[in-house]
Amino acid sequence: MALGEAQARTTALEAALERAEASLSQQLAAGDSMRRQAQNELQRLRGELNRASTATASSDLLDSLRNAVQAAEDRATAIAAQLRTVRGGGANLAALAQANQAAVGLVTAYVGPEIYDGSGFAITPSGYFVTNRHVVMHRGRSPDSVFVTMADQQRMRRAEVVRAAPASGPDLAVLKISGHDGSRVASIDWSGSNAQQGEPAALIGFPAGLGNALDATRTVRTTMTAGIFSKVTADVINFDGFTIGGSSGSPIFNSAGDVVAVHRAGLAEATGLAFAVPVPKLVPLLPAAAKTELGLGQ
Repeated sequence: MALGEAQARTTALEAALERAEASLSQQLAAGDSMRRQAQNELQRLRGELNRASTATASSDLLDSLRNAVQAAEDRATAIAAQLRTVRGGGANLAALAQANQAAVGLVTAYVGPEIYDGSGFAITPSGYFVTNRHVVMHRGRSPDSVFVTMADQQRMRRAEVVRAAPASGPDLAVLKISGHDGSRVASIDWSGSNAQQGEPAALIGFPAGLGNALDATRTVRTTMTAGIFSKVTADVINFDGFTIGGSSGSPIFNSAGDVVAVHRAGLAEATGLAFAVPVPKLVPLLPAAAKTELGLGQ
């Protein structure tokens, strides 16, 4: 029995690494496409500026074109830098996805006839689990029930909302999963010092919720999104990835494998840009039992 379980776990880990590597390859291809588009747009704008400069264009038009060229240059430079950074840390990002994806779960909250879903991650073997407040309390409404389906599993497990930050606080909530399997993320940056602007990063979650999480066997599978930290402050961390959808509650990792933030929102007009809550904001929400299990001071 033990040998069979070990073999099954090895197979699952190998499959997780293959999925992460395939996802990373697809995202880098998307990044290359974005880079080419940015370069083409830059060349087009430079051509317009050159033509306008040799004609009798107004100063307002010339200023507008110069500003557009500068913005296009900045975008092309940023995309190229992001590609170099992610490629440099790509192997680490795929490996950290393999090591941590089993601790990520799909959250399903029921409020009357309505169903809402999001992502989250286990932080202790006993089943303390982190997600966004808005995932389990849509528009401030308490859920009738909450369930979590962990990665690579089919079974939904009931979860209790232990604590949720007030609407004026960080968009975080702590759940406790009933009958949890013991999986948890490997490392958490409780100090808030391990995210650096411009460094590679990875998000693991379920970007399109349940609709994109299930494979042909009805098993929940995570998606890893590679990117960089584009802004790091004590109050917010911006994650800039090549592809990203709604991943509310997903853990965001640095290249060393530390969870440094919890994804909370993105911008529809800026595909790939995500806003996240730094991990230290979570500490005041943790119940005493969770802090004890994590070895954090009371």
